[in-house]
Amino acid sequence: MKKVILFGSIPLATKCLKAIIKRHDTNILGVCCTDIHNKWQYFDGEETVFEFCNREKIRHISHSDILNMDPDIGFSIRYHKIIEKEVIDKFKLGIINIHGGILPKYKGTYSNIHSILNGEQEYGVTLHYIDENIDNGDIIDILSEPIDEDDTGFDLFLKSLKLGYEILIRNLDDLLYGKNKRVKQSSILNNTTNNNIYYKKDIDMLKYIPYEKLGDRYSFQVIKAFSSPYHEPAFTVTNNKKIYLKYKYI
Repeated sequence: MKKVILFGSIPLATKCLKAIIKRHDTNILGVCCTDIHNKWQYFDGEETVFEFCNREKIRHISHSDILNMDPDIGFSIRYHKIIEKEVIDKFKLGIINIHGGILPKYKGTYSNIHSILNGEQEYGVTLHYIDENIDNGDIIDILSEPIDEDDTGFDLFLKSLKLGYEILIRNLDDLLYGKNKRVKQSSILNNTTNNNIYYKKDIDMLKYIPYEKLGDRYSFQVIKAFSSPYHEPAFTVTNNKKIYLKYKYI
């Protein structure tokens, strides 16, 4: 019986948690999560991890609680906190993370937006081990789909939820029994591979399109990248007024 701890709050994490619970070879020691109310993060009618754990009486735990526990494996599902090295080291089989983006090229946040801005042909998720650095651990698996001509940044976010669940399920057996492959990111890097980390604080700087640039191809990419029913879109400024720009397929 593998002793499992899950890190995550959004409904995707709930869906993954349910899949792990259904197995006869796992025991959920607890969940690190927060109570969230962001409607844009819901999909497939799933509840948040916080809601699900309260209903099913699954223990809420903190990082410090884990230091007094003996877990086998952890799963981080779009978790919003940095997990300290002393916590990571408590897990015999490590902590596995689902990253929204293809590593090692897209570390950090908003890989969906940056993939469109950079004109990528595909977008996907990466299953990897967590270490003390950001999105730096060994890669287990990558699952991707083509980026369609009319895909917006929000469309890619939705794809990442679907792909994230699929990549966990197809690797779960091997992960629980330590039979999975692992590839060091340094072995993938080459002179043409971007090794930057994208940070949340940088994203707002990319939304602005100078008025005189509205007709060029890159401005079109920016509008698609930031089109979302829940977030501030791309914008231009004229007559000292901010004008929002959204992409709509006709």
